[in-house]
Amino acid sequence: MKKIICKLQRFVKSNIPKVSVFIILCGLLSACGNTKTDPALEKYRSDMSSFSSTVSSLGQAINAIDPNSPTASAELLNDLDQMNTAFRNMAALTIPDEYSDVATLVYEASAYMNDAASLYHDAYSENGYHDEYATQALTQYQNAMQRLTSIGQYFKEH
Repeated sequence: MKKIICKLQRFVKSNIPKVSVFIILCGLLSACGNTKTDPALEKYRSDMSSFSSTVSSLGQAINAIDPNSPTASAELLNDLDQMNTAFRNMAALTIPDEYSDVATLVYEASAYMNDAASLYHDAYSENGYHDEYATQALTQYQNAMQRLTSIGQYFKEH
């Protein structure tokens, strides 16, 4: 159990800078554009910025979990459930036409995070710890974060 929490923490630590870049990009996006503002576009930018802040905060919370704590797995599952909710909410946003090319990445990121959360719950089930589920969960989590990085890259380029 400690091993998988430590692996996830290392992954989160190495990706917090990427998520931070994503937050900055969303902030920059809100300042871009022509002088006429499209309320739907501004709302999307604002919602994505809030999403980024939430993911960054949850990543820091995951990093702060003490793997030796008796409540480590419960804390991890709680943070992952909150992150899953954030990803679901992101996927539920109406994507403006200006960003329609990113839709597939958004939905994939949400699906991967949902799978990761579910697999982590399976890994820490009441029947004991299951390393194979934890390994699969970490892979799905990594896939979700890779999609998030790609979304940030897309916003940077557009």
